[in-house]
Amino acid sequence: MGLTYHLFMPDHGVPPPTDEVELTDSAVWRDLAMESLNGDTVESLTSTVDGIPVRVLYRSDDSGMVKSEVGIPGASPYTRGGSAAAGLAGGWDVRALVLDAGATAANTSVLDELGSGSTSVLLDPVAI
Repeated sequence: MGLTYHLFMPDHGVPPPTDEVELTDSAVWRDLAMESLNGDTVESLTSTVDGIPVRVLYRSDDSGMVKSEVGIPGASPYTRGGSAAAGLAGGWDVRALVLDAGATAANTSVLDELGSGSTSVLLDPVAI
C-alpha cells in the first residue's frame, strides 16, 4: 500500500472529489464564495477565532516571490534546504511507529527508537 500511517480511510473505489472540479478564475470563485456567506463579504474573513490573520484564498502568485527566488530543495538559493533529501540518510526515512499509552512511556520509546537508528517517529495521538 505504501502507507506510512496505520490509521487511514479505506479506498472504496470512489474517485477523489477533485476529479470532477472544473478550473475557474478568481472572479468566479469570489462570486460563489459571496453566495455562501449570507451577506458577509469575502474581505470580512480575515482572521481565525484566535486572531491569526488569514487570507480567504491563497494562490501561487500571491506570495510576491517568483519560483526562482523560492528555489527547490538542494538548489541555490537554498531557501528550502541544502539537500533534496531534506537531511534524510540517503534519501530514506526510517520512521518508527510509537503506540505507547501515556506521555512518559511514549517519550521513553521515542528516545529508544531514535537512539536505535530511526530517523523519525510517528506518534499515535489516540494511544497517547
